[in-house]
Amino acid sequence: MYYLRPILKEYAFEPELIEVAVGQGEARNVEIIGKRTAFSVYGRLVSLSGEGIVGVTVEAVGCHQEEVKSGQDGQFRIRGLLPTCKYRVRVKDQPEVERSLPDSVEVDVSQGKDVDKVQLTVVFRSKQMEVAGHVLTAPEYLQSLKMQLFRTSYLDAPLQSLTLTSGIFFFSPVSLDNQTYLVRLESSLSRQLFKYSTQEVTFSADKPYKHLTFNFTPQRKAVDHETTPGSLLTLPLILLLTVAAYNHKKVIPLVFDGIDMLSSLLKRDPSSAAASSSSSSSSGGGATSGVAASSGSAGEEDSPTGSKKGKVKPKKA
Repeated sequence: MYYLRPILKEYAFEPELIEVAVGQGEARNVEIIGKRTAFSVYGRLVSLSGEGIVGVTVEAVGCHQEEVKSGQDGQFRIRGLLPTCKYRVRVKDQPEVERSLPDSVEVDVSQGKDVDKVQLTVVFRSKQMEVAGHVLTAPEYLQSLKMQLFRTSYLDAPLQSLTLTSGIFFFSPVSLDNQTYLVRLESSLSRQLFKYSTQEVTFSADKPYKHLTFNFTPQRKAVDHETTPGSLLTLPLILLLTVAAYNHKKVIPLVFDGIDMLSSLLKRDPSSAAASSSSSSSSGGGATSGVAASSGSAGEEDSPTGSKKGKVKPKKA
């Protein structure tokens, strides 16, 4: 004796259980009537490029839940949907899937027939993180700004560095490694002329995208002139020139007098030197002359003839 129970999802059978006695070498025919009580939804899972995705679980949620994994070329069939319920077909939450487009599709099998051509685009979780943002500032300051990306475990050198040409910036993707990163806004504006602070933002690389916003509003400082010896002399010199210009009729003769006095001083020095030299020469010359005169007198006394010079009287003839 055997018991026969027909089982096929989406069908109800009558009778539900049949008792069959089969003798040795005997064949028996049994009549079973099946009535369809549930229906199916047919669809396909694709990637952003349109290729079929295999092995991703898709589910239909309504009065109850049915699920199945996509097969070859992303095709799937979810069985057992009751005509008295409405369902939402969606990609089931799983670690490698970020989301689907659309999130879900509503299906209705109340008309007593299957639903087909349901398509969901699967977006997988990226293994990288995109970092972008914008800087709110006046256009004239943009070229002075630089964005730097650091890993907080190593701040000695930036991973990436960008010089801004517009208010929007994009870094190259970083690894989705759950580590902490830092973005720093720096400016080349002179701190002697402007007052501003360096801005920093930290974040964890735990999702595919991160957007950052910075505000850069430098304030121009009042210019403080550095005090130097030259600057201390500038004001008195300007005052003197102003007074001289105002009293030029009195000042100009004084200037010429000063020039004449300076010229006379310059001329006096060489003439004094010449006078001193001439005085020395006169003293030496007088001594020589005296010697010569003495010699002359001696010569006149001791002439070769041994006679003294004097007046010679003429002899009478």
